[in-house]
Amino acid sequence: DIAIKYGVIGLPTFIIFKHGEVIATQAGGSRKAQLRSFIEKNI
Repeated sequence: DIAIKYGVIGLPTFIIFKHGEVIATQAGGSRKAQLRSFIEKNI
């Protein structure tokens, strides 16, 4: 199961992949600005 493979135990969970590898994970609710910052730091 994908959730078990990546350690997802709650929703929402955001996982950013690069070349097939997990480079960043953020669990729990976030405001729009926090989510945008998380994405921008990791792409």
